[in-house]
Amino acid sequence: MRSNNYKKHLVFTSTLLVGLLVLISGCNRDKTQLYHNEVVILKWHRSYSDDSFEKSITGLNWALSQIGVEKRILDDWISYEKETISIDPNALSIPHQSKQTLKKLHRAIQESIAYNSNGYTDIGHYVALILGSSEHYYQLINLPDQLSELQNQYTLDPAIGYISNSAISEEHREILFSSQSGLSQLFISQEIDSVTGEILEFETLDLLPNGQPRFGIYDPSGNRIIGAFPGVSSAGKPGKCMWCHESSIQPLLSSQTLQAGYLSPNEMADTLIHFRLRHKEKQNLLFNGVDFTDFQGHVLMELLYISYMEPSASRLALEWKISETEVLTLLSGLPTHQQEEFTFLGELYHRKDVEALAPHTPLGVSSSVRERIGIEVNWLD
Repeated sequence: MRSNNYKKHLVFTSTLLVGLLVLISGCNRDKTQLYHNEVVILKWHRSYSDDSFEKSITGLNWALSQIGVEKRILDDWISYEKETISIDPNALSIPHQSKQTLKKLHRAIQESIAYNSNGYTDIGHYVALILGSSEHYYQLINLPDQLSELQNQYTLDPAIGYISNSAISEEHREILFSSQSGLSQLFISQEIDSVTGEILEFETLDLLPNGQPRFGIYDPSGNRIIGAFPGVSSAGKPGKCMWCHESSIQPLLSSQTLQAGYLSPNEMADTLIHFRLRHKEKQNLLFNGVDFTDFQGHVLMELLYISYMEPSASRLALEWKISETEVLTLLSGLPTHQQEEFTFLGELYHRKDVEALAPHTPLGVSSSVRERIGIEVNWLD
């Protein structure tokens, strides 16, 4: 017959094992909830004296609208106390395929060293990932790999415009377009050699259901590419198209010469103005998404990724959780510059120059949001 001491030891051991199992289960559950669910936490860091968390929310709404999100961020996603925003792909008003793509990107963010350490990523970092990588943007907006697939969704008008004096292209351009039906229209710019007529590149713009333009760039064979060839056009990447178009159909910006067989410059100018005004009318009837009459909102979106890609010492101090003096000591010897568009941001560094000194490494971003230069990341394939 076993002793009472043995029974007590057995009960104690069993209780200890159960406790350990509960503890392990709880830890695993917490880790799963933090890193392996589909929600990514975004954190705001002040980037300039007049910056605010509310401005970052507006800018983020604009960034999300660029990938087709139709409704603004809900209040229950926002923590004003922690200055964070929770993004759940399942809660966003985007197509199923776009949600699946965003979930894949979220998993990559969650697996980064910085996210595992902090439990969040920077809002500007997130915007640079969804808009500054062409492949991320293309897959999030479901842009076809082939130009022919995109073109087959529309019926092009037989009338064609001709641009001999472009502010963007080094070459001449043929402008093809479909008729405008609500928020459905396609424009194709064929970059051509003015002597041989050879097509060098295609740039496309069509309209998303939420009123935003969708941008694409294709090579001469009609294959989707990350950005315009610098020798052909200065259009850059889709991120630069967003900056230039500011969510609208652009009018003619320079005088053109008459070309036989094409719309006259006046006809082309009037056609684009007509399409532009009708597009704006449709945008202004959309009340659940961004306010297209608020031009400052677009700027706030740009400031989110610019201030991340080109941070100040004070911003890095907030990110790295150290004093500005310590940041300046760490970065002594590194060059600084001023941002051409936003000089009020002060003396800035390039993210690529400082990321090796960061306490934790976030998921890498492309070298530029707008230009086809340096490293181009793709965490989806």
